[in-house]
Amino acid sequence: MNPYMKTIKLLCLPLLILLWGAAANAQPGYRASLPTVPTDGFYAIDLPQEVLGAASPNMKDIRILDAQGVEVAYQPRQDIMSRKSSEWTPMPMEVRAYPHRTELIITPDTLPLSSFILRAKNADLQRKEAVLTGSDDKQHWYGVRGRFDLNALGRGEGTETLFDLSFPRTDYHYYKLSVNDSTTSPYHFIDAGRVKVESYYQQYLLEVPFVQHLKQEKNTSEIRLDFQHRYQLCRLDFYVSAPHYYHRNLSVKTDEHLAYVSLSNEGGLPQSIPITLYTDTVSLSIYNGDDRPLTIDSIKAYIHKVYLIAELKQGMRYSLTYEDPRAKMPQYDLTFTQQLPDNLPHISVGDIETLQRIVVAPTPDPQWLTFLKTYGVWIVILLVMAQLLYMVYKMLKKE
Repeated sequence: MNPYMKTIKLLCLPLLILLWGAAANAQPGYRASLPTVPTDGFYAIDLPQEVLGAASPNMKDIRILDAQGVEVAYQPRQDIMSRKSSEWTPMPMEVRAYPHRTELIITPDTLPLSSFILRAKNADLQRKEAVLTGSDDKQHWYGVRGRFDLNALGRGEGTETLFDLSFPRTDYHYYKLSVNDSTTSPYHFIDAGRVKVESYYQQYLLEVPFVQHLKQEKNTSEIRLDFQHRYQLCRLDFYVSAPHYYHRNLSVKTDEHLAYVSLSNEGGLPQSIPITLYTDTVSLSIYNGDDRPLTIDSIKAYIHKVYLIAELKQGMRYSLTYEDPRAKMPQYDLTFTQQLPDNLPHISVGDIETLQRIVVAPTPDPQWLTFLKTYGVWIVILLVMAQLLYMVYKMLKKE
């Protein structure tokens, strides 16, 4: 081996050892106990604001450990409730049968209207023409939709056919559908109605504490919120009791962020300001102009509520560790999430203890090590450059 390369490796080795030793000293800062569970299964572990504040924002440093120190796979989730329901809402319908024609008189449940659905028993019938008209008195009828193929609108569902009729938005009190039965037998219509779809979404939040400092300037109210940890804040609520009517400009500032919003009266309700900030200090400036300052009874800050899904065993003791600056994102096999039940039992984190970090008492470095720490990197760079110059010289000499 080239003597220069041997020298470079020998000098680099102590540097690598120093870096490795520095990383090896990093440890979790906190440990929380988890309650024993009554049965084997999957559980949702609710994380309090103390854990979410001290852990990394992406929670890469959180670990669930059993009594033997073995990691338990988990998946983090934000606490969200969403629901979507579809409800059939029938409309009063009168069926009038005539030779070669069927008429349906439909009374809508809401106005205006632009569609409704007909239900009929399944049948294999040829093309049927239909006409839709509207009226406010059942005496005078006006066109709503001209001749169209009723069968083209049908779709099967079980033993029934559903016909989705759409038309220009109108506000008639009655609708009449005339179906031509001259070439085929009539349909057995059951009823008419609409499908009412409702969506519900709620994202749960956790309130986080802070220390508030207020300073009234000539035209502004300066407020500073100091948090115990760096939080991923998502909302600020302002509770203002006076004056009764107001509209003020507000600036929200951190070391890395500045945004302008407004505060205005909404009938005594708290003023919610959505934000996206990862910080431990927020500075608020309310511009009052020549008006008297707002009387702010309180301010509340919120973060998203998060829980962990993990499979726990009955009677086993588990702990949760976090706040480890050297931790990397765990790589777990999360195929179990495909088998989760709809409703998971929730458990809470127990007592939290601060872990004593192992601190090695510093000892004076030998003189050669002090020299290496100070000038080692430069020596290695110079040696590498010398090696490259030597190789270029050898190649030119050969030529």
